[in-house]
Amino acid sequence: MRVLDRADLAISMNSSFNGAAIHLEHMEGFSVAATWTETSSPLAGTLKLQASNNAFLDNVNNDEDPNALWADIPGSSVSVSGSDSFLWNVAGVYYNAARIVWSHSTGHGTFTANIHAKGVQS
Repeated sequence: MRVLDRADLAISMNSSFNGAAIHLEHMEGFSVAATWTETSSPLAGTLKLQASNNAFLDNVNNDEDPNALWADIPGSSVSVSGSDSFLWNVAGVYYNAARIVWSHSTGHGTFTANIHAKGVQS
């Protein structure tokens, strides 16, 4: 069994962002535990997951391909209003990579995610 654990440090939610690609080759599923904290003004926007089959230039160095095709994972959008948390649990992963996307509407805050994935040994 191959296991991936990754914790992203606090990321500013003051503007929209695309998170780093999570390499999921040979993974059966993954989960993302996310938490966000409103700081100085009312925070609002949308968090979602996207998937890609060509996110990396190669499978050795995990260099991200800037021209990769990303598509929304259906049903993964979460409306953000103030401080809160959310858990995505994704099974049946048949794509090579995923990422977290934040679309900022208003306000200021920070975001942290803990990612865990399991799959066959490669």
